[in-house]
Amino acid sequence: MNWKPAGLIYQARFATVITDDGSPTIRDLGIANQECMHHSGGAYQETQYIYGEAIRAVIKTCPNPHFLVVGLGLGYIEILIACEWLKSQPSGHCQVISFESEAYWQEQFQHWLLDEPSELWEIHQLRDDKFKQDYPEEITQAQDWLKNHLILENELTYLPQWQGQIHGILFDAYSSKTSQELWQEDYLIKFLQHYSAEHCLFVTYASTGSLKRALKFCDFMIHERGGFQGKKESTWATKNL
Repeated sequence: MNWKPAGLIYQARFATVITDDGSPTIRDLGIANQECMHHSGGAYQETQYIYGEAIRAVIKTCPNPHFLVVGLGLGYIEILIACEWLKSQPSGHCQVISFESEAYWQEQFQHWLLDEPSELWEIHQLRDDKFKQDYPEEITQAQDWLKNHLILENELTYLPQWQGQIHGILFDAYSSKTSQELWQEDYLIKFLQHYSAEHCLFVTYASTGSLKRALKFCDFMIHERGGFQGKKESTWATKNL
């Protein structure tokens, strides 16, 4: 039997890519199109463009916001939520639920949270260096904040305790080519109906017909928004917000 430790398997499957803004992303060598987690134009800049304004809008309009992130990856979105919350210093309580099917990404992110050595230590440092430019104080507090406000989950399921409680849905799953089931219209309808609060904002880097139909079916209003660095469209949709 050709056994390898889990870390070696992942090192062989994934490759580090430094995007144009100097921030790191990961290329999945185990899929046919070897898709990257982020746009080559900038992992950090793309996160800010697609999700930053949405995070700030939810924090501003919801006293005790609940965020749901689909796709932890390297933790860009979760860290951005922490930094924006710490920067705004609101009086309410914020909760972040993040779904990630790959146990490896969860494990590596938890190592970062606990300041433990990990295989991705250098990548996490490169990522944090980008956050330091905009959040010099907040990034130093982000780890402790996330320890108390982040819930990491595995497969995307319907958690009853969060039914109808989510104000900000940040949908960052791999594309429909790679995670086809997550982008199916019927699945998206059930997902939105289960999690979205009465006042809710949904954002993602993608724009597909099935997603638009699902959002409209669930009473979201879709707003015109261009994609990041040359992409035709991204999706910004609101429900009573």
